[in-house]
Amino acid sequence: MLYIFDIGGVVTSTFDYNQVFERLGITGDEFYKLCKIRIDSESDAERDIWEELQCGWLTNDQFWALFKKASGLKIDFDYFRMLFHPVLLEDTVELIKDIKKKDPSARVVAGTNTIQSHYEIHIERGDYTFFDNTYASNKIHLAKPGTEFFSAILEAEGVKPEEAFFTDDKAGNCLAAESLGIKTYCFDNADGLRNKLGLNK
Repeated sequence: MLYIFDIGGVVTSTFDYNQVFERLGITGDEFYKLCKIRIDSESDAERDIWEELQCGWLTNDQFWALFKKASGLKIDFDYFRMLFHPVLLEDTVELIKDIKKKDPSARVVAGTNTIQSHYEIHIERGDYTFFDNTYASNKIHLAKPGTEFFSAILEAEGVKPEEAFFTDDKAGNCLAAESLGIKTYCFDNADGLRNKLGLNK
């Protein structure tokens, strides 16, 4: 059996991007609108630099340079790195260990949307060491809720959708996985997931 865990909001605390928006002095809607920039002056075609950052096509420095140009804002720091201080959710980590104890043949992997600086901080902290593999959007160039994200993990792991289980705190990501036939659980807390998996202590 393959178990796929989201990271932010499931294994660690989730990052509140409102911290970034407040430092920039703009709303979230304004931020994401500014991330959509015109490719050239003669075309209405746009590129989404937030999506490009999340899928690893841009580094943090490249993102901020483009965002600064598009917004005209003064940006002195990589706020994504400076403000990111995740807290490990120990109850979920214990659950992951219990899955492996119950079924030593099970594969437990991370399937996460992230960006360069957050990925690097998780690596430094050892937040991915509980997993047999980590599939991060900035490394596989695919992001949730795109079904291609899940298909890529299934192919890499050599399993069928019905042989996989996915948990995420975002319902839309779970629905995308379900559309492929993957069993899911919309994460609220470790105890709820334990009940779903029949791993009650």
